Amino acid sequence: MKTKIIVTISRYNGTPEILAKMLEAGANVFRVNMSHCTHAQADDLLESILDAEKISGIKAMIMIDLAGPEVRLLGLTKPLDCSGDCIIELSKDGVHVSLPGWEKQLTHGMSVLLQDGKFKGKVIVVDNTIRISLSGQGQLLPNAHVSLPEIEYPHDFVSHKDVSDLQYALKIKADYLAVSFVQNAENIRYYRELIEQSSDKKKPEIVAKFESRQSLNCIDEIIEEGDCFFVARGDMGVENPLELIPYYQKLILKKCNNAGKEGFVATQMLSSMSNNLLPTRAEVTDIANAVLDGASGVTLSDESAIGKYPVESVKMMKTIAEKAEEYKDEILGLV
Repeated sequence: MKTKIIVTISRYNGTPEILAKMLEAGANVFRVNMSHCTHAQADDLLESILDAEKISGIKAMIMIDLAGPEVRLLGLTKPLDCSGDCIIELSKDGVHVSLPGWEKQLTHGMSVLLQDGKFKGKVIVVDNTIRISLSGQGQLLPNAHVSLPEIEYPHDFVSHKDVSDLQYALKIKADYLAVSFVQNAENIRYYRELIEQSSDKKKPEIVAKFESRQSLNCIDEIIEEGDCFFVARGDMGVENPLELIPYYQKLILKKCNNAGKEGFVATQMLSSMSNNLLPTRAEVTDIANAVLDGASGVTLSDESAIGKYPVESVKMMKTIAEKAEEYKDEILGLV
């Protein structure tokens, strides 16, 4: 089968026995998401992968997925009730954003997303005081994640964690290094420079993740600079209109194919199988359509990392992708 099966793993479903069964079921790449993993935990997973390879007799590729630049809401000392509309005030000495020069970049009417999109806001500038009008339900928590879709982050705005995790990826000789929240080609060049500084002979392929609004404005230059690419539909759907996800998936994969580079699709591909033995018909169609779109790989996330049926999810994904490959030429020949 040509289509790679990328499987996200965690300590919950990361025993050698389960990983071996995943390999036997068709897994090709084990993805370790560093947003939820320490180096010690990753070491345990890598040891389990080695044991799984011995049990199954099948070699796995390793993908280290960086958390990406984390912009947080700082200075909020306790949860803020935002059930309905509320306003928060930003200042250098009070509640503020952990992005260099943030106060110079926010302008009236600019969109702000907080707590992974749970709260949507607009910037209101009144008498040089920056306020954000928020809509949403529940409590805004201290240290909440902040998404600023209309702001260009500095190309060297890289967290200490990402640098440490990149060095870890080099140490373990990972096959892929996924870079989160890429905004432009300069971001990729910056990470490549960090990689090239290493004396290790084996260098991971850089997987640029299309998810930020800025990345979708410079698709061609990012594809030219990167090695492989993720259509990362989770955060893409937070920073961009949901109805445009199919368009960008097809566009990015088409451009990847034209460039002769790998393009992967991720997020909720078999989401219902986290708790159920069978997928929805929509999920089956989603995976098949990704293959028809030219995806080089399809991805399991929660389904394999923390789901009840990780092995069954891999088997199902392989079955769907394999069948789609069989009729791909027929369908494309009708277009």
